Amino acid sequence: MSLHVEHHGDVAVVRPKGILKGDRETDDLERVVRDLLDNHYKILIDLHNVDHMTSIPIGVLVGLHVSAKNRHIPFYICNMTHHIEDVVIIFRLAELFTIFDTRNEALEAFKGGVSPLAGKEAV
Repeated sequence: MSLHVEHHGDVAVVRPKGILKGDRETDDLERVVRDLLDNHYKILIDLHNVDHMTSIPIGVLVGLHVSAKNRHIPFYICNMTHHIEDVVIIFRLAELFTIFDTRNEALEAFKGGVSPLAGKEAV
């Protein structure tokens, strides 16, 4: 797995690529996002290039979401593949995460312009 971060003003788009299974790559994802949160970046996790994800990285995303929420920093997810969307539904996390179909929709939402997917907004 590789990890790329793009900055759009005060938003950091984190783009993992490959398979997230809970090894070093999951530790890297957690470390990078926590560093971004420490620097007060709003977080967008773009899962477009993630082929597969196990329960360990899902748990890491939950923990990162909680850390962001505790700091009052928005934390969004976009571009989920069908497999990852199935995992999110199975673990009943659609109510926790704020999910967007595309990166552009999520970036607009940070500006207050677009609402999350119906039924998939964090409560």
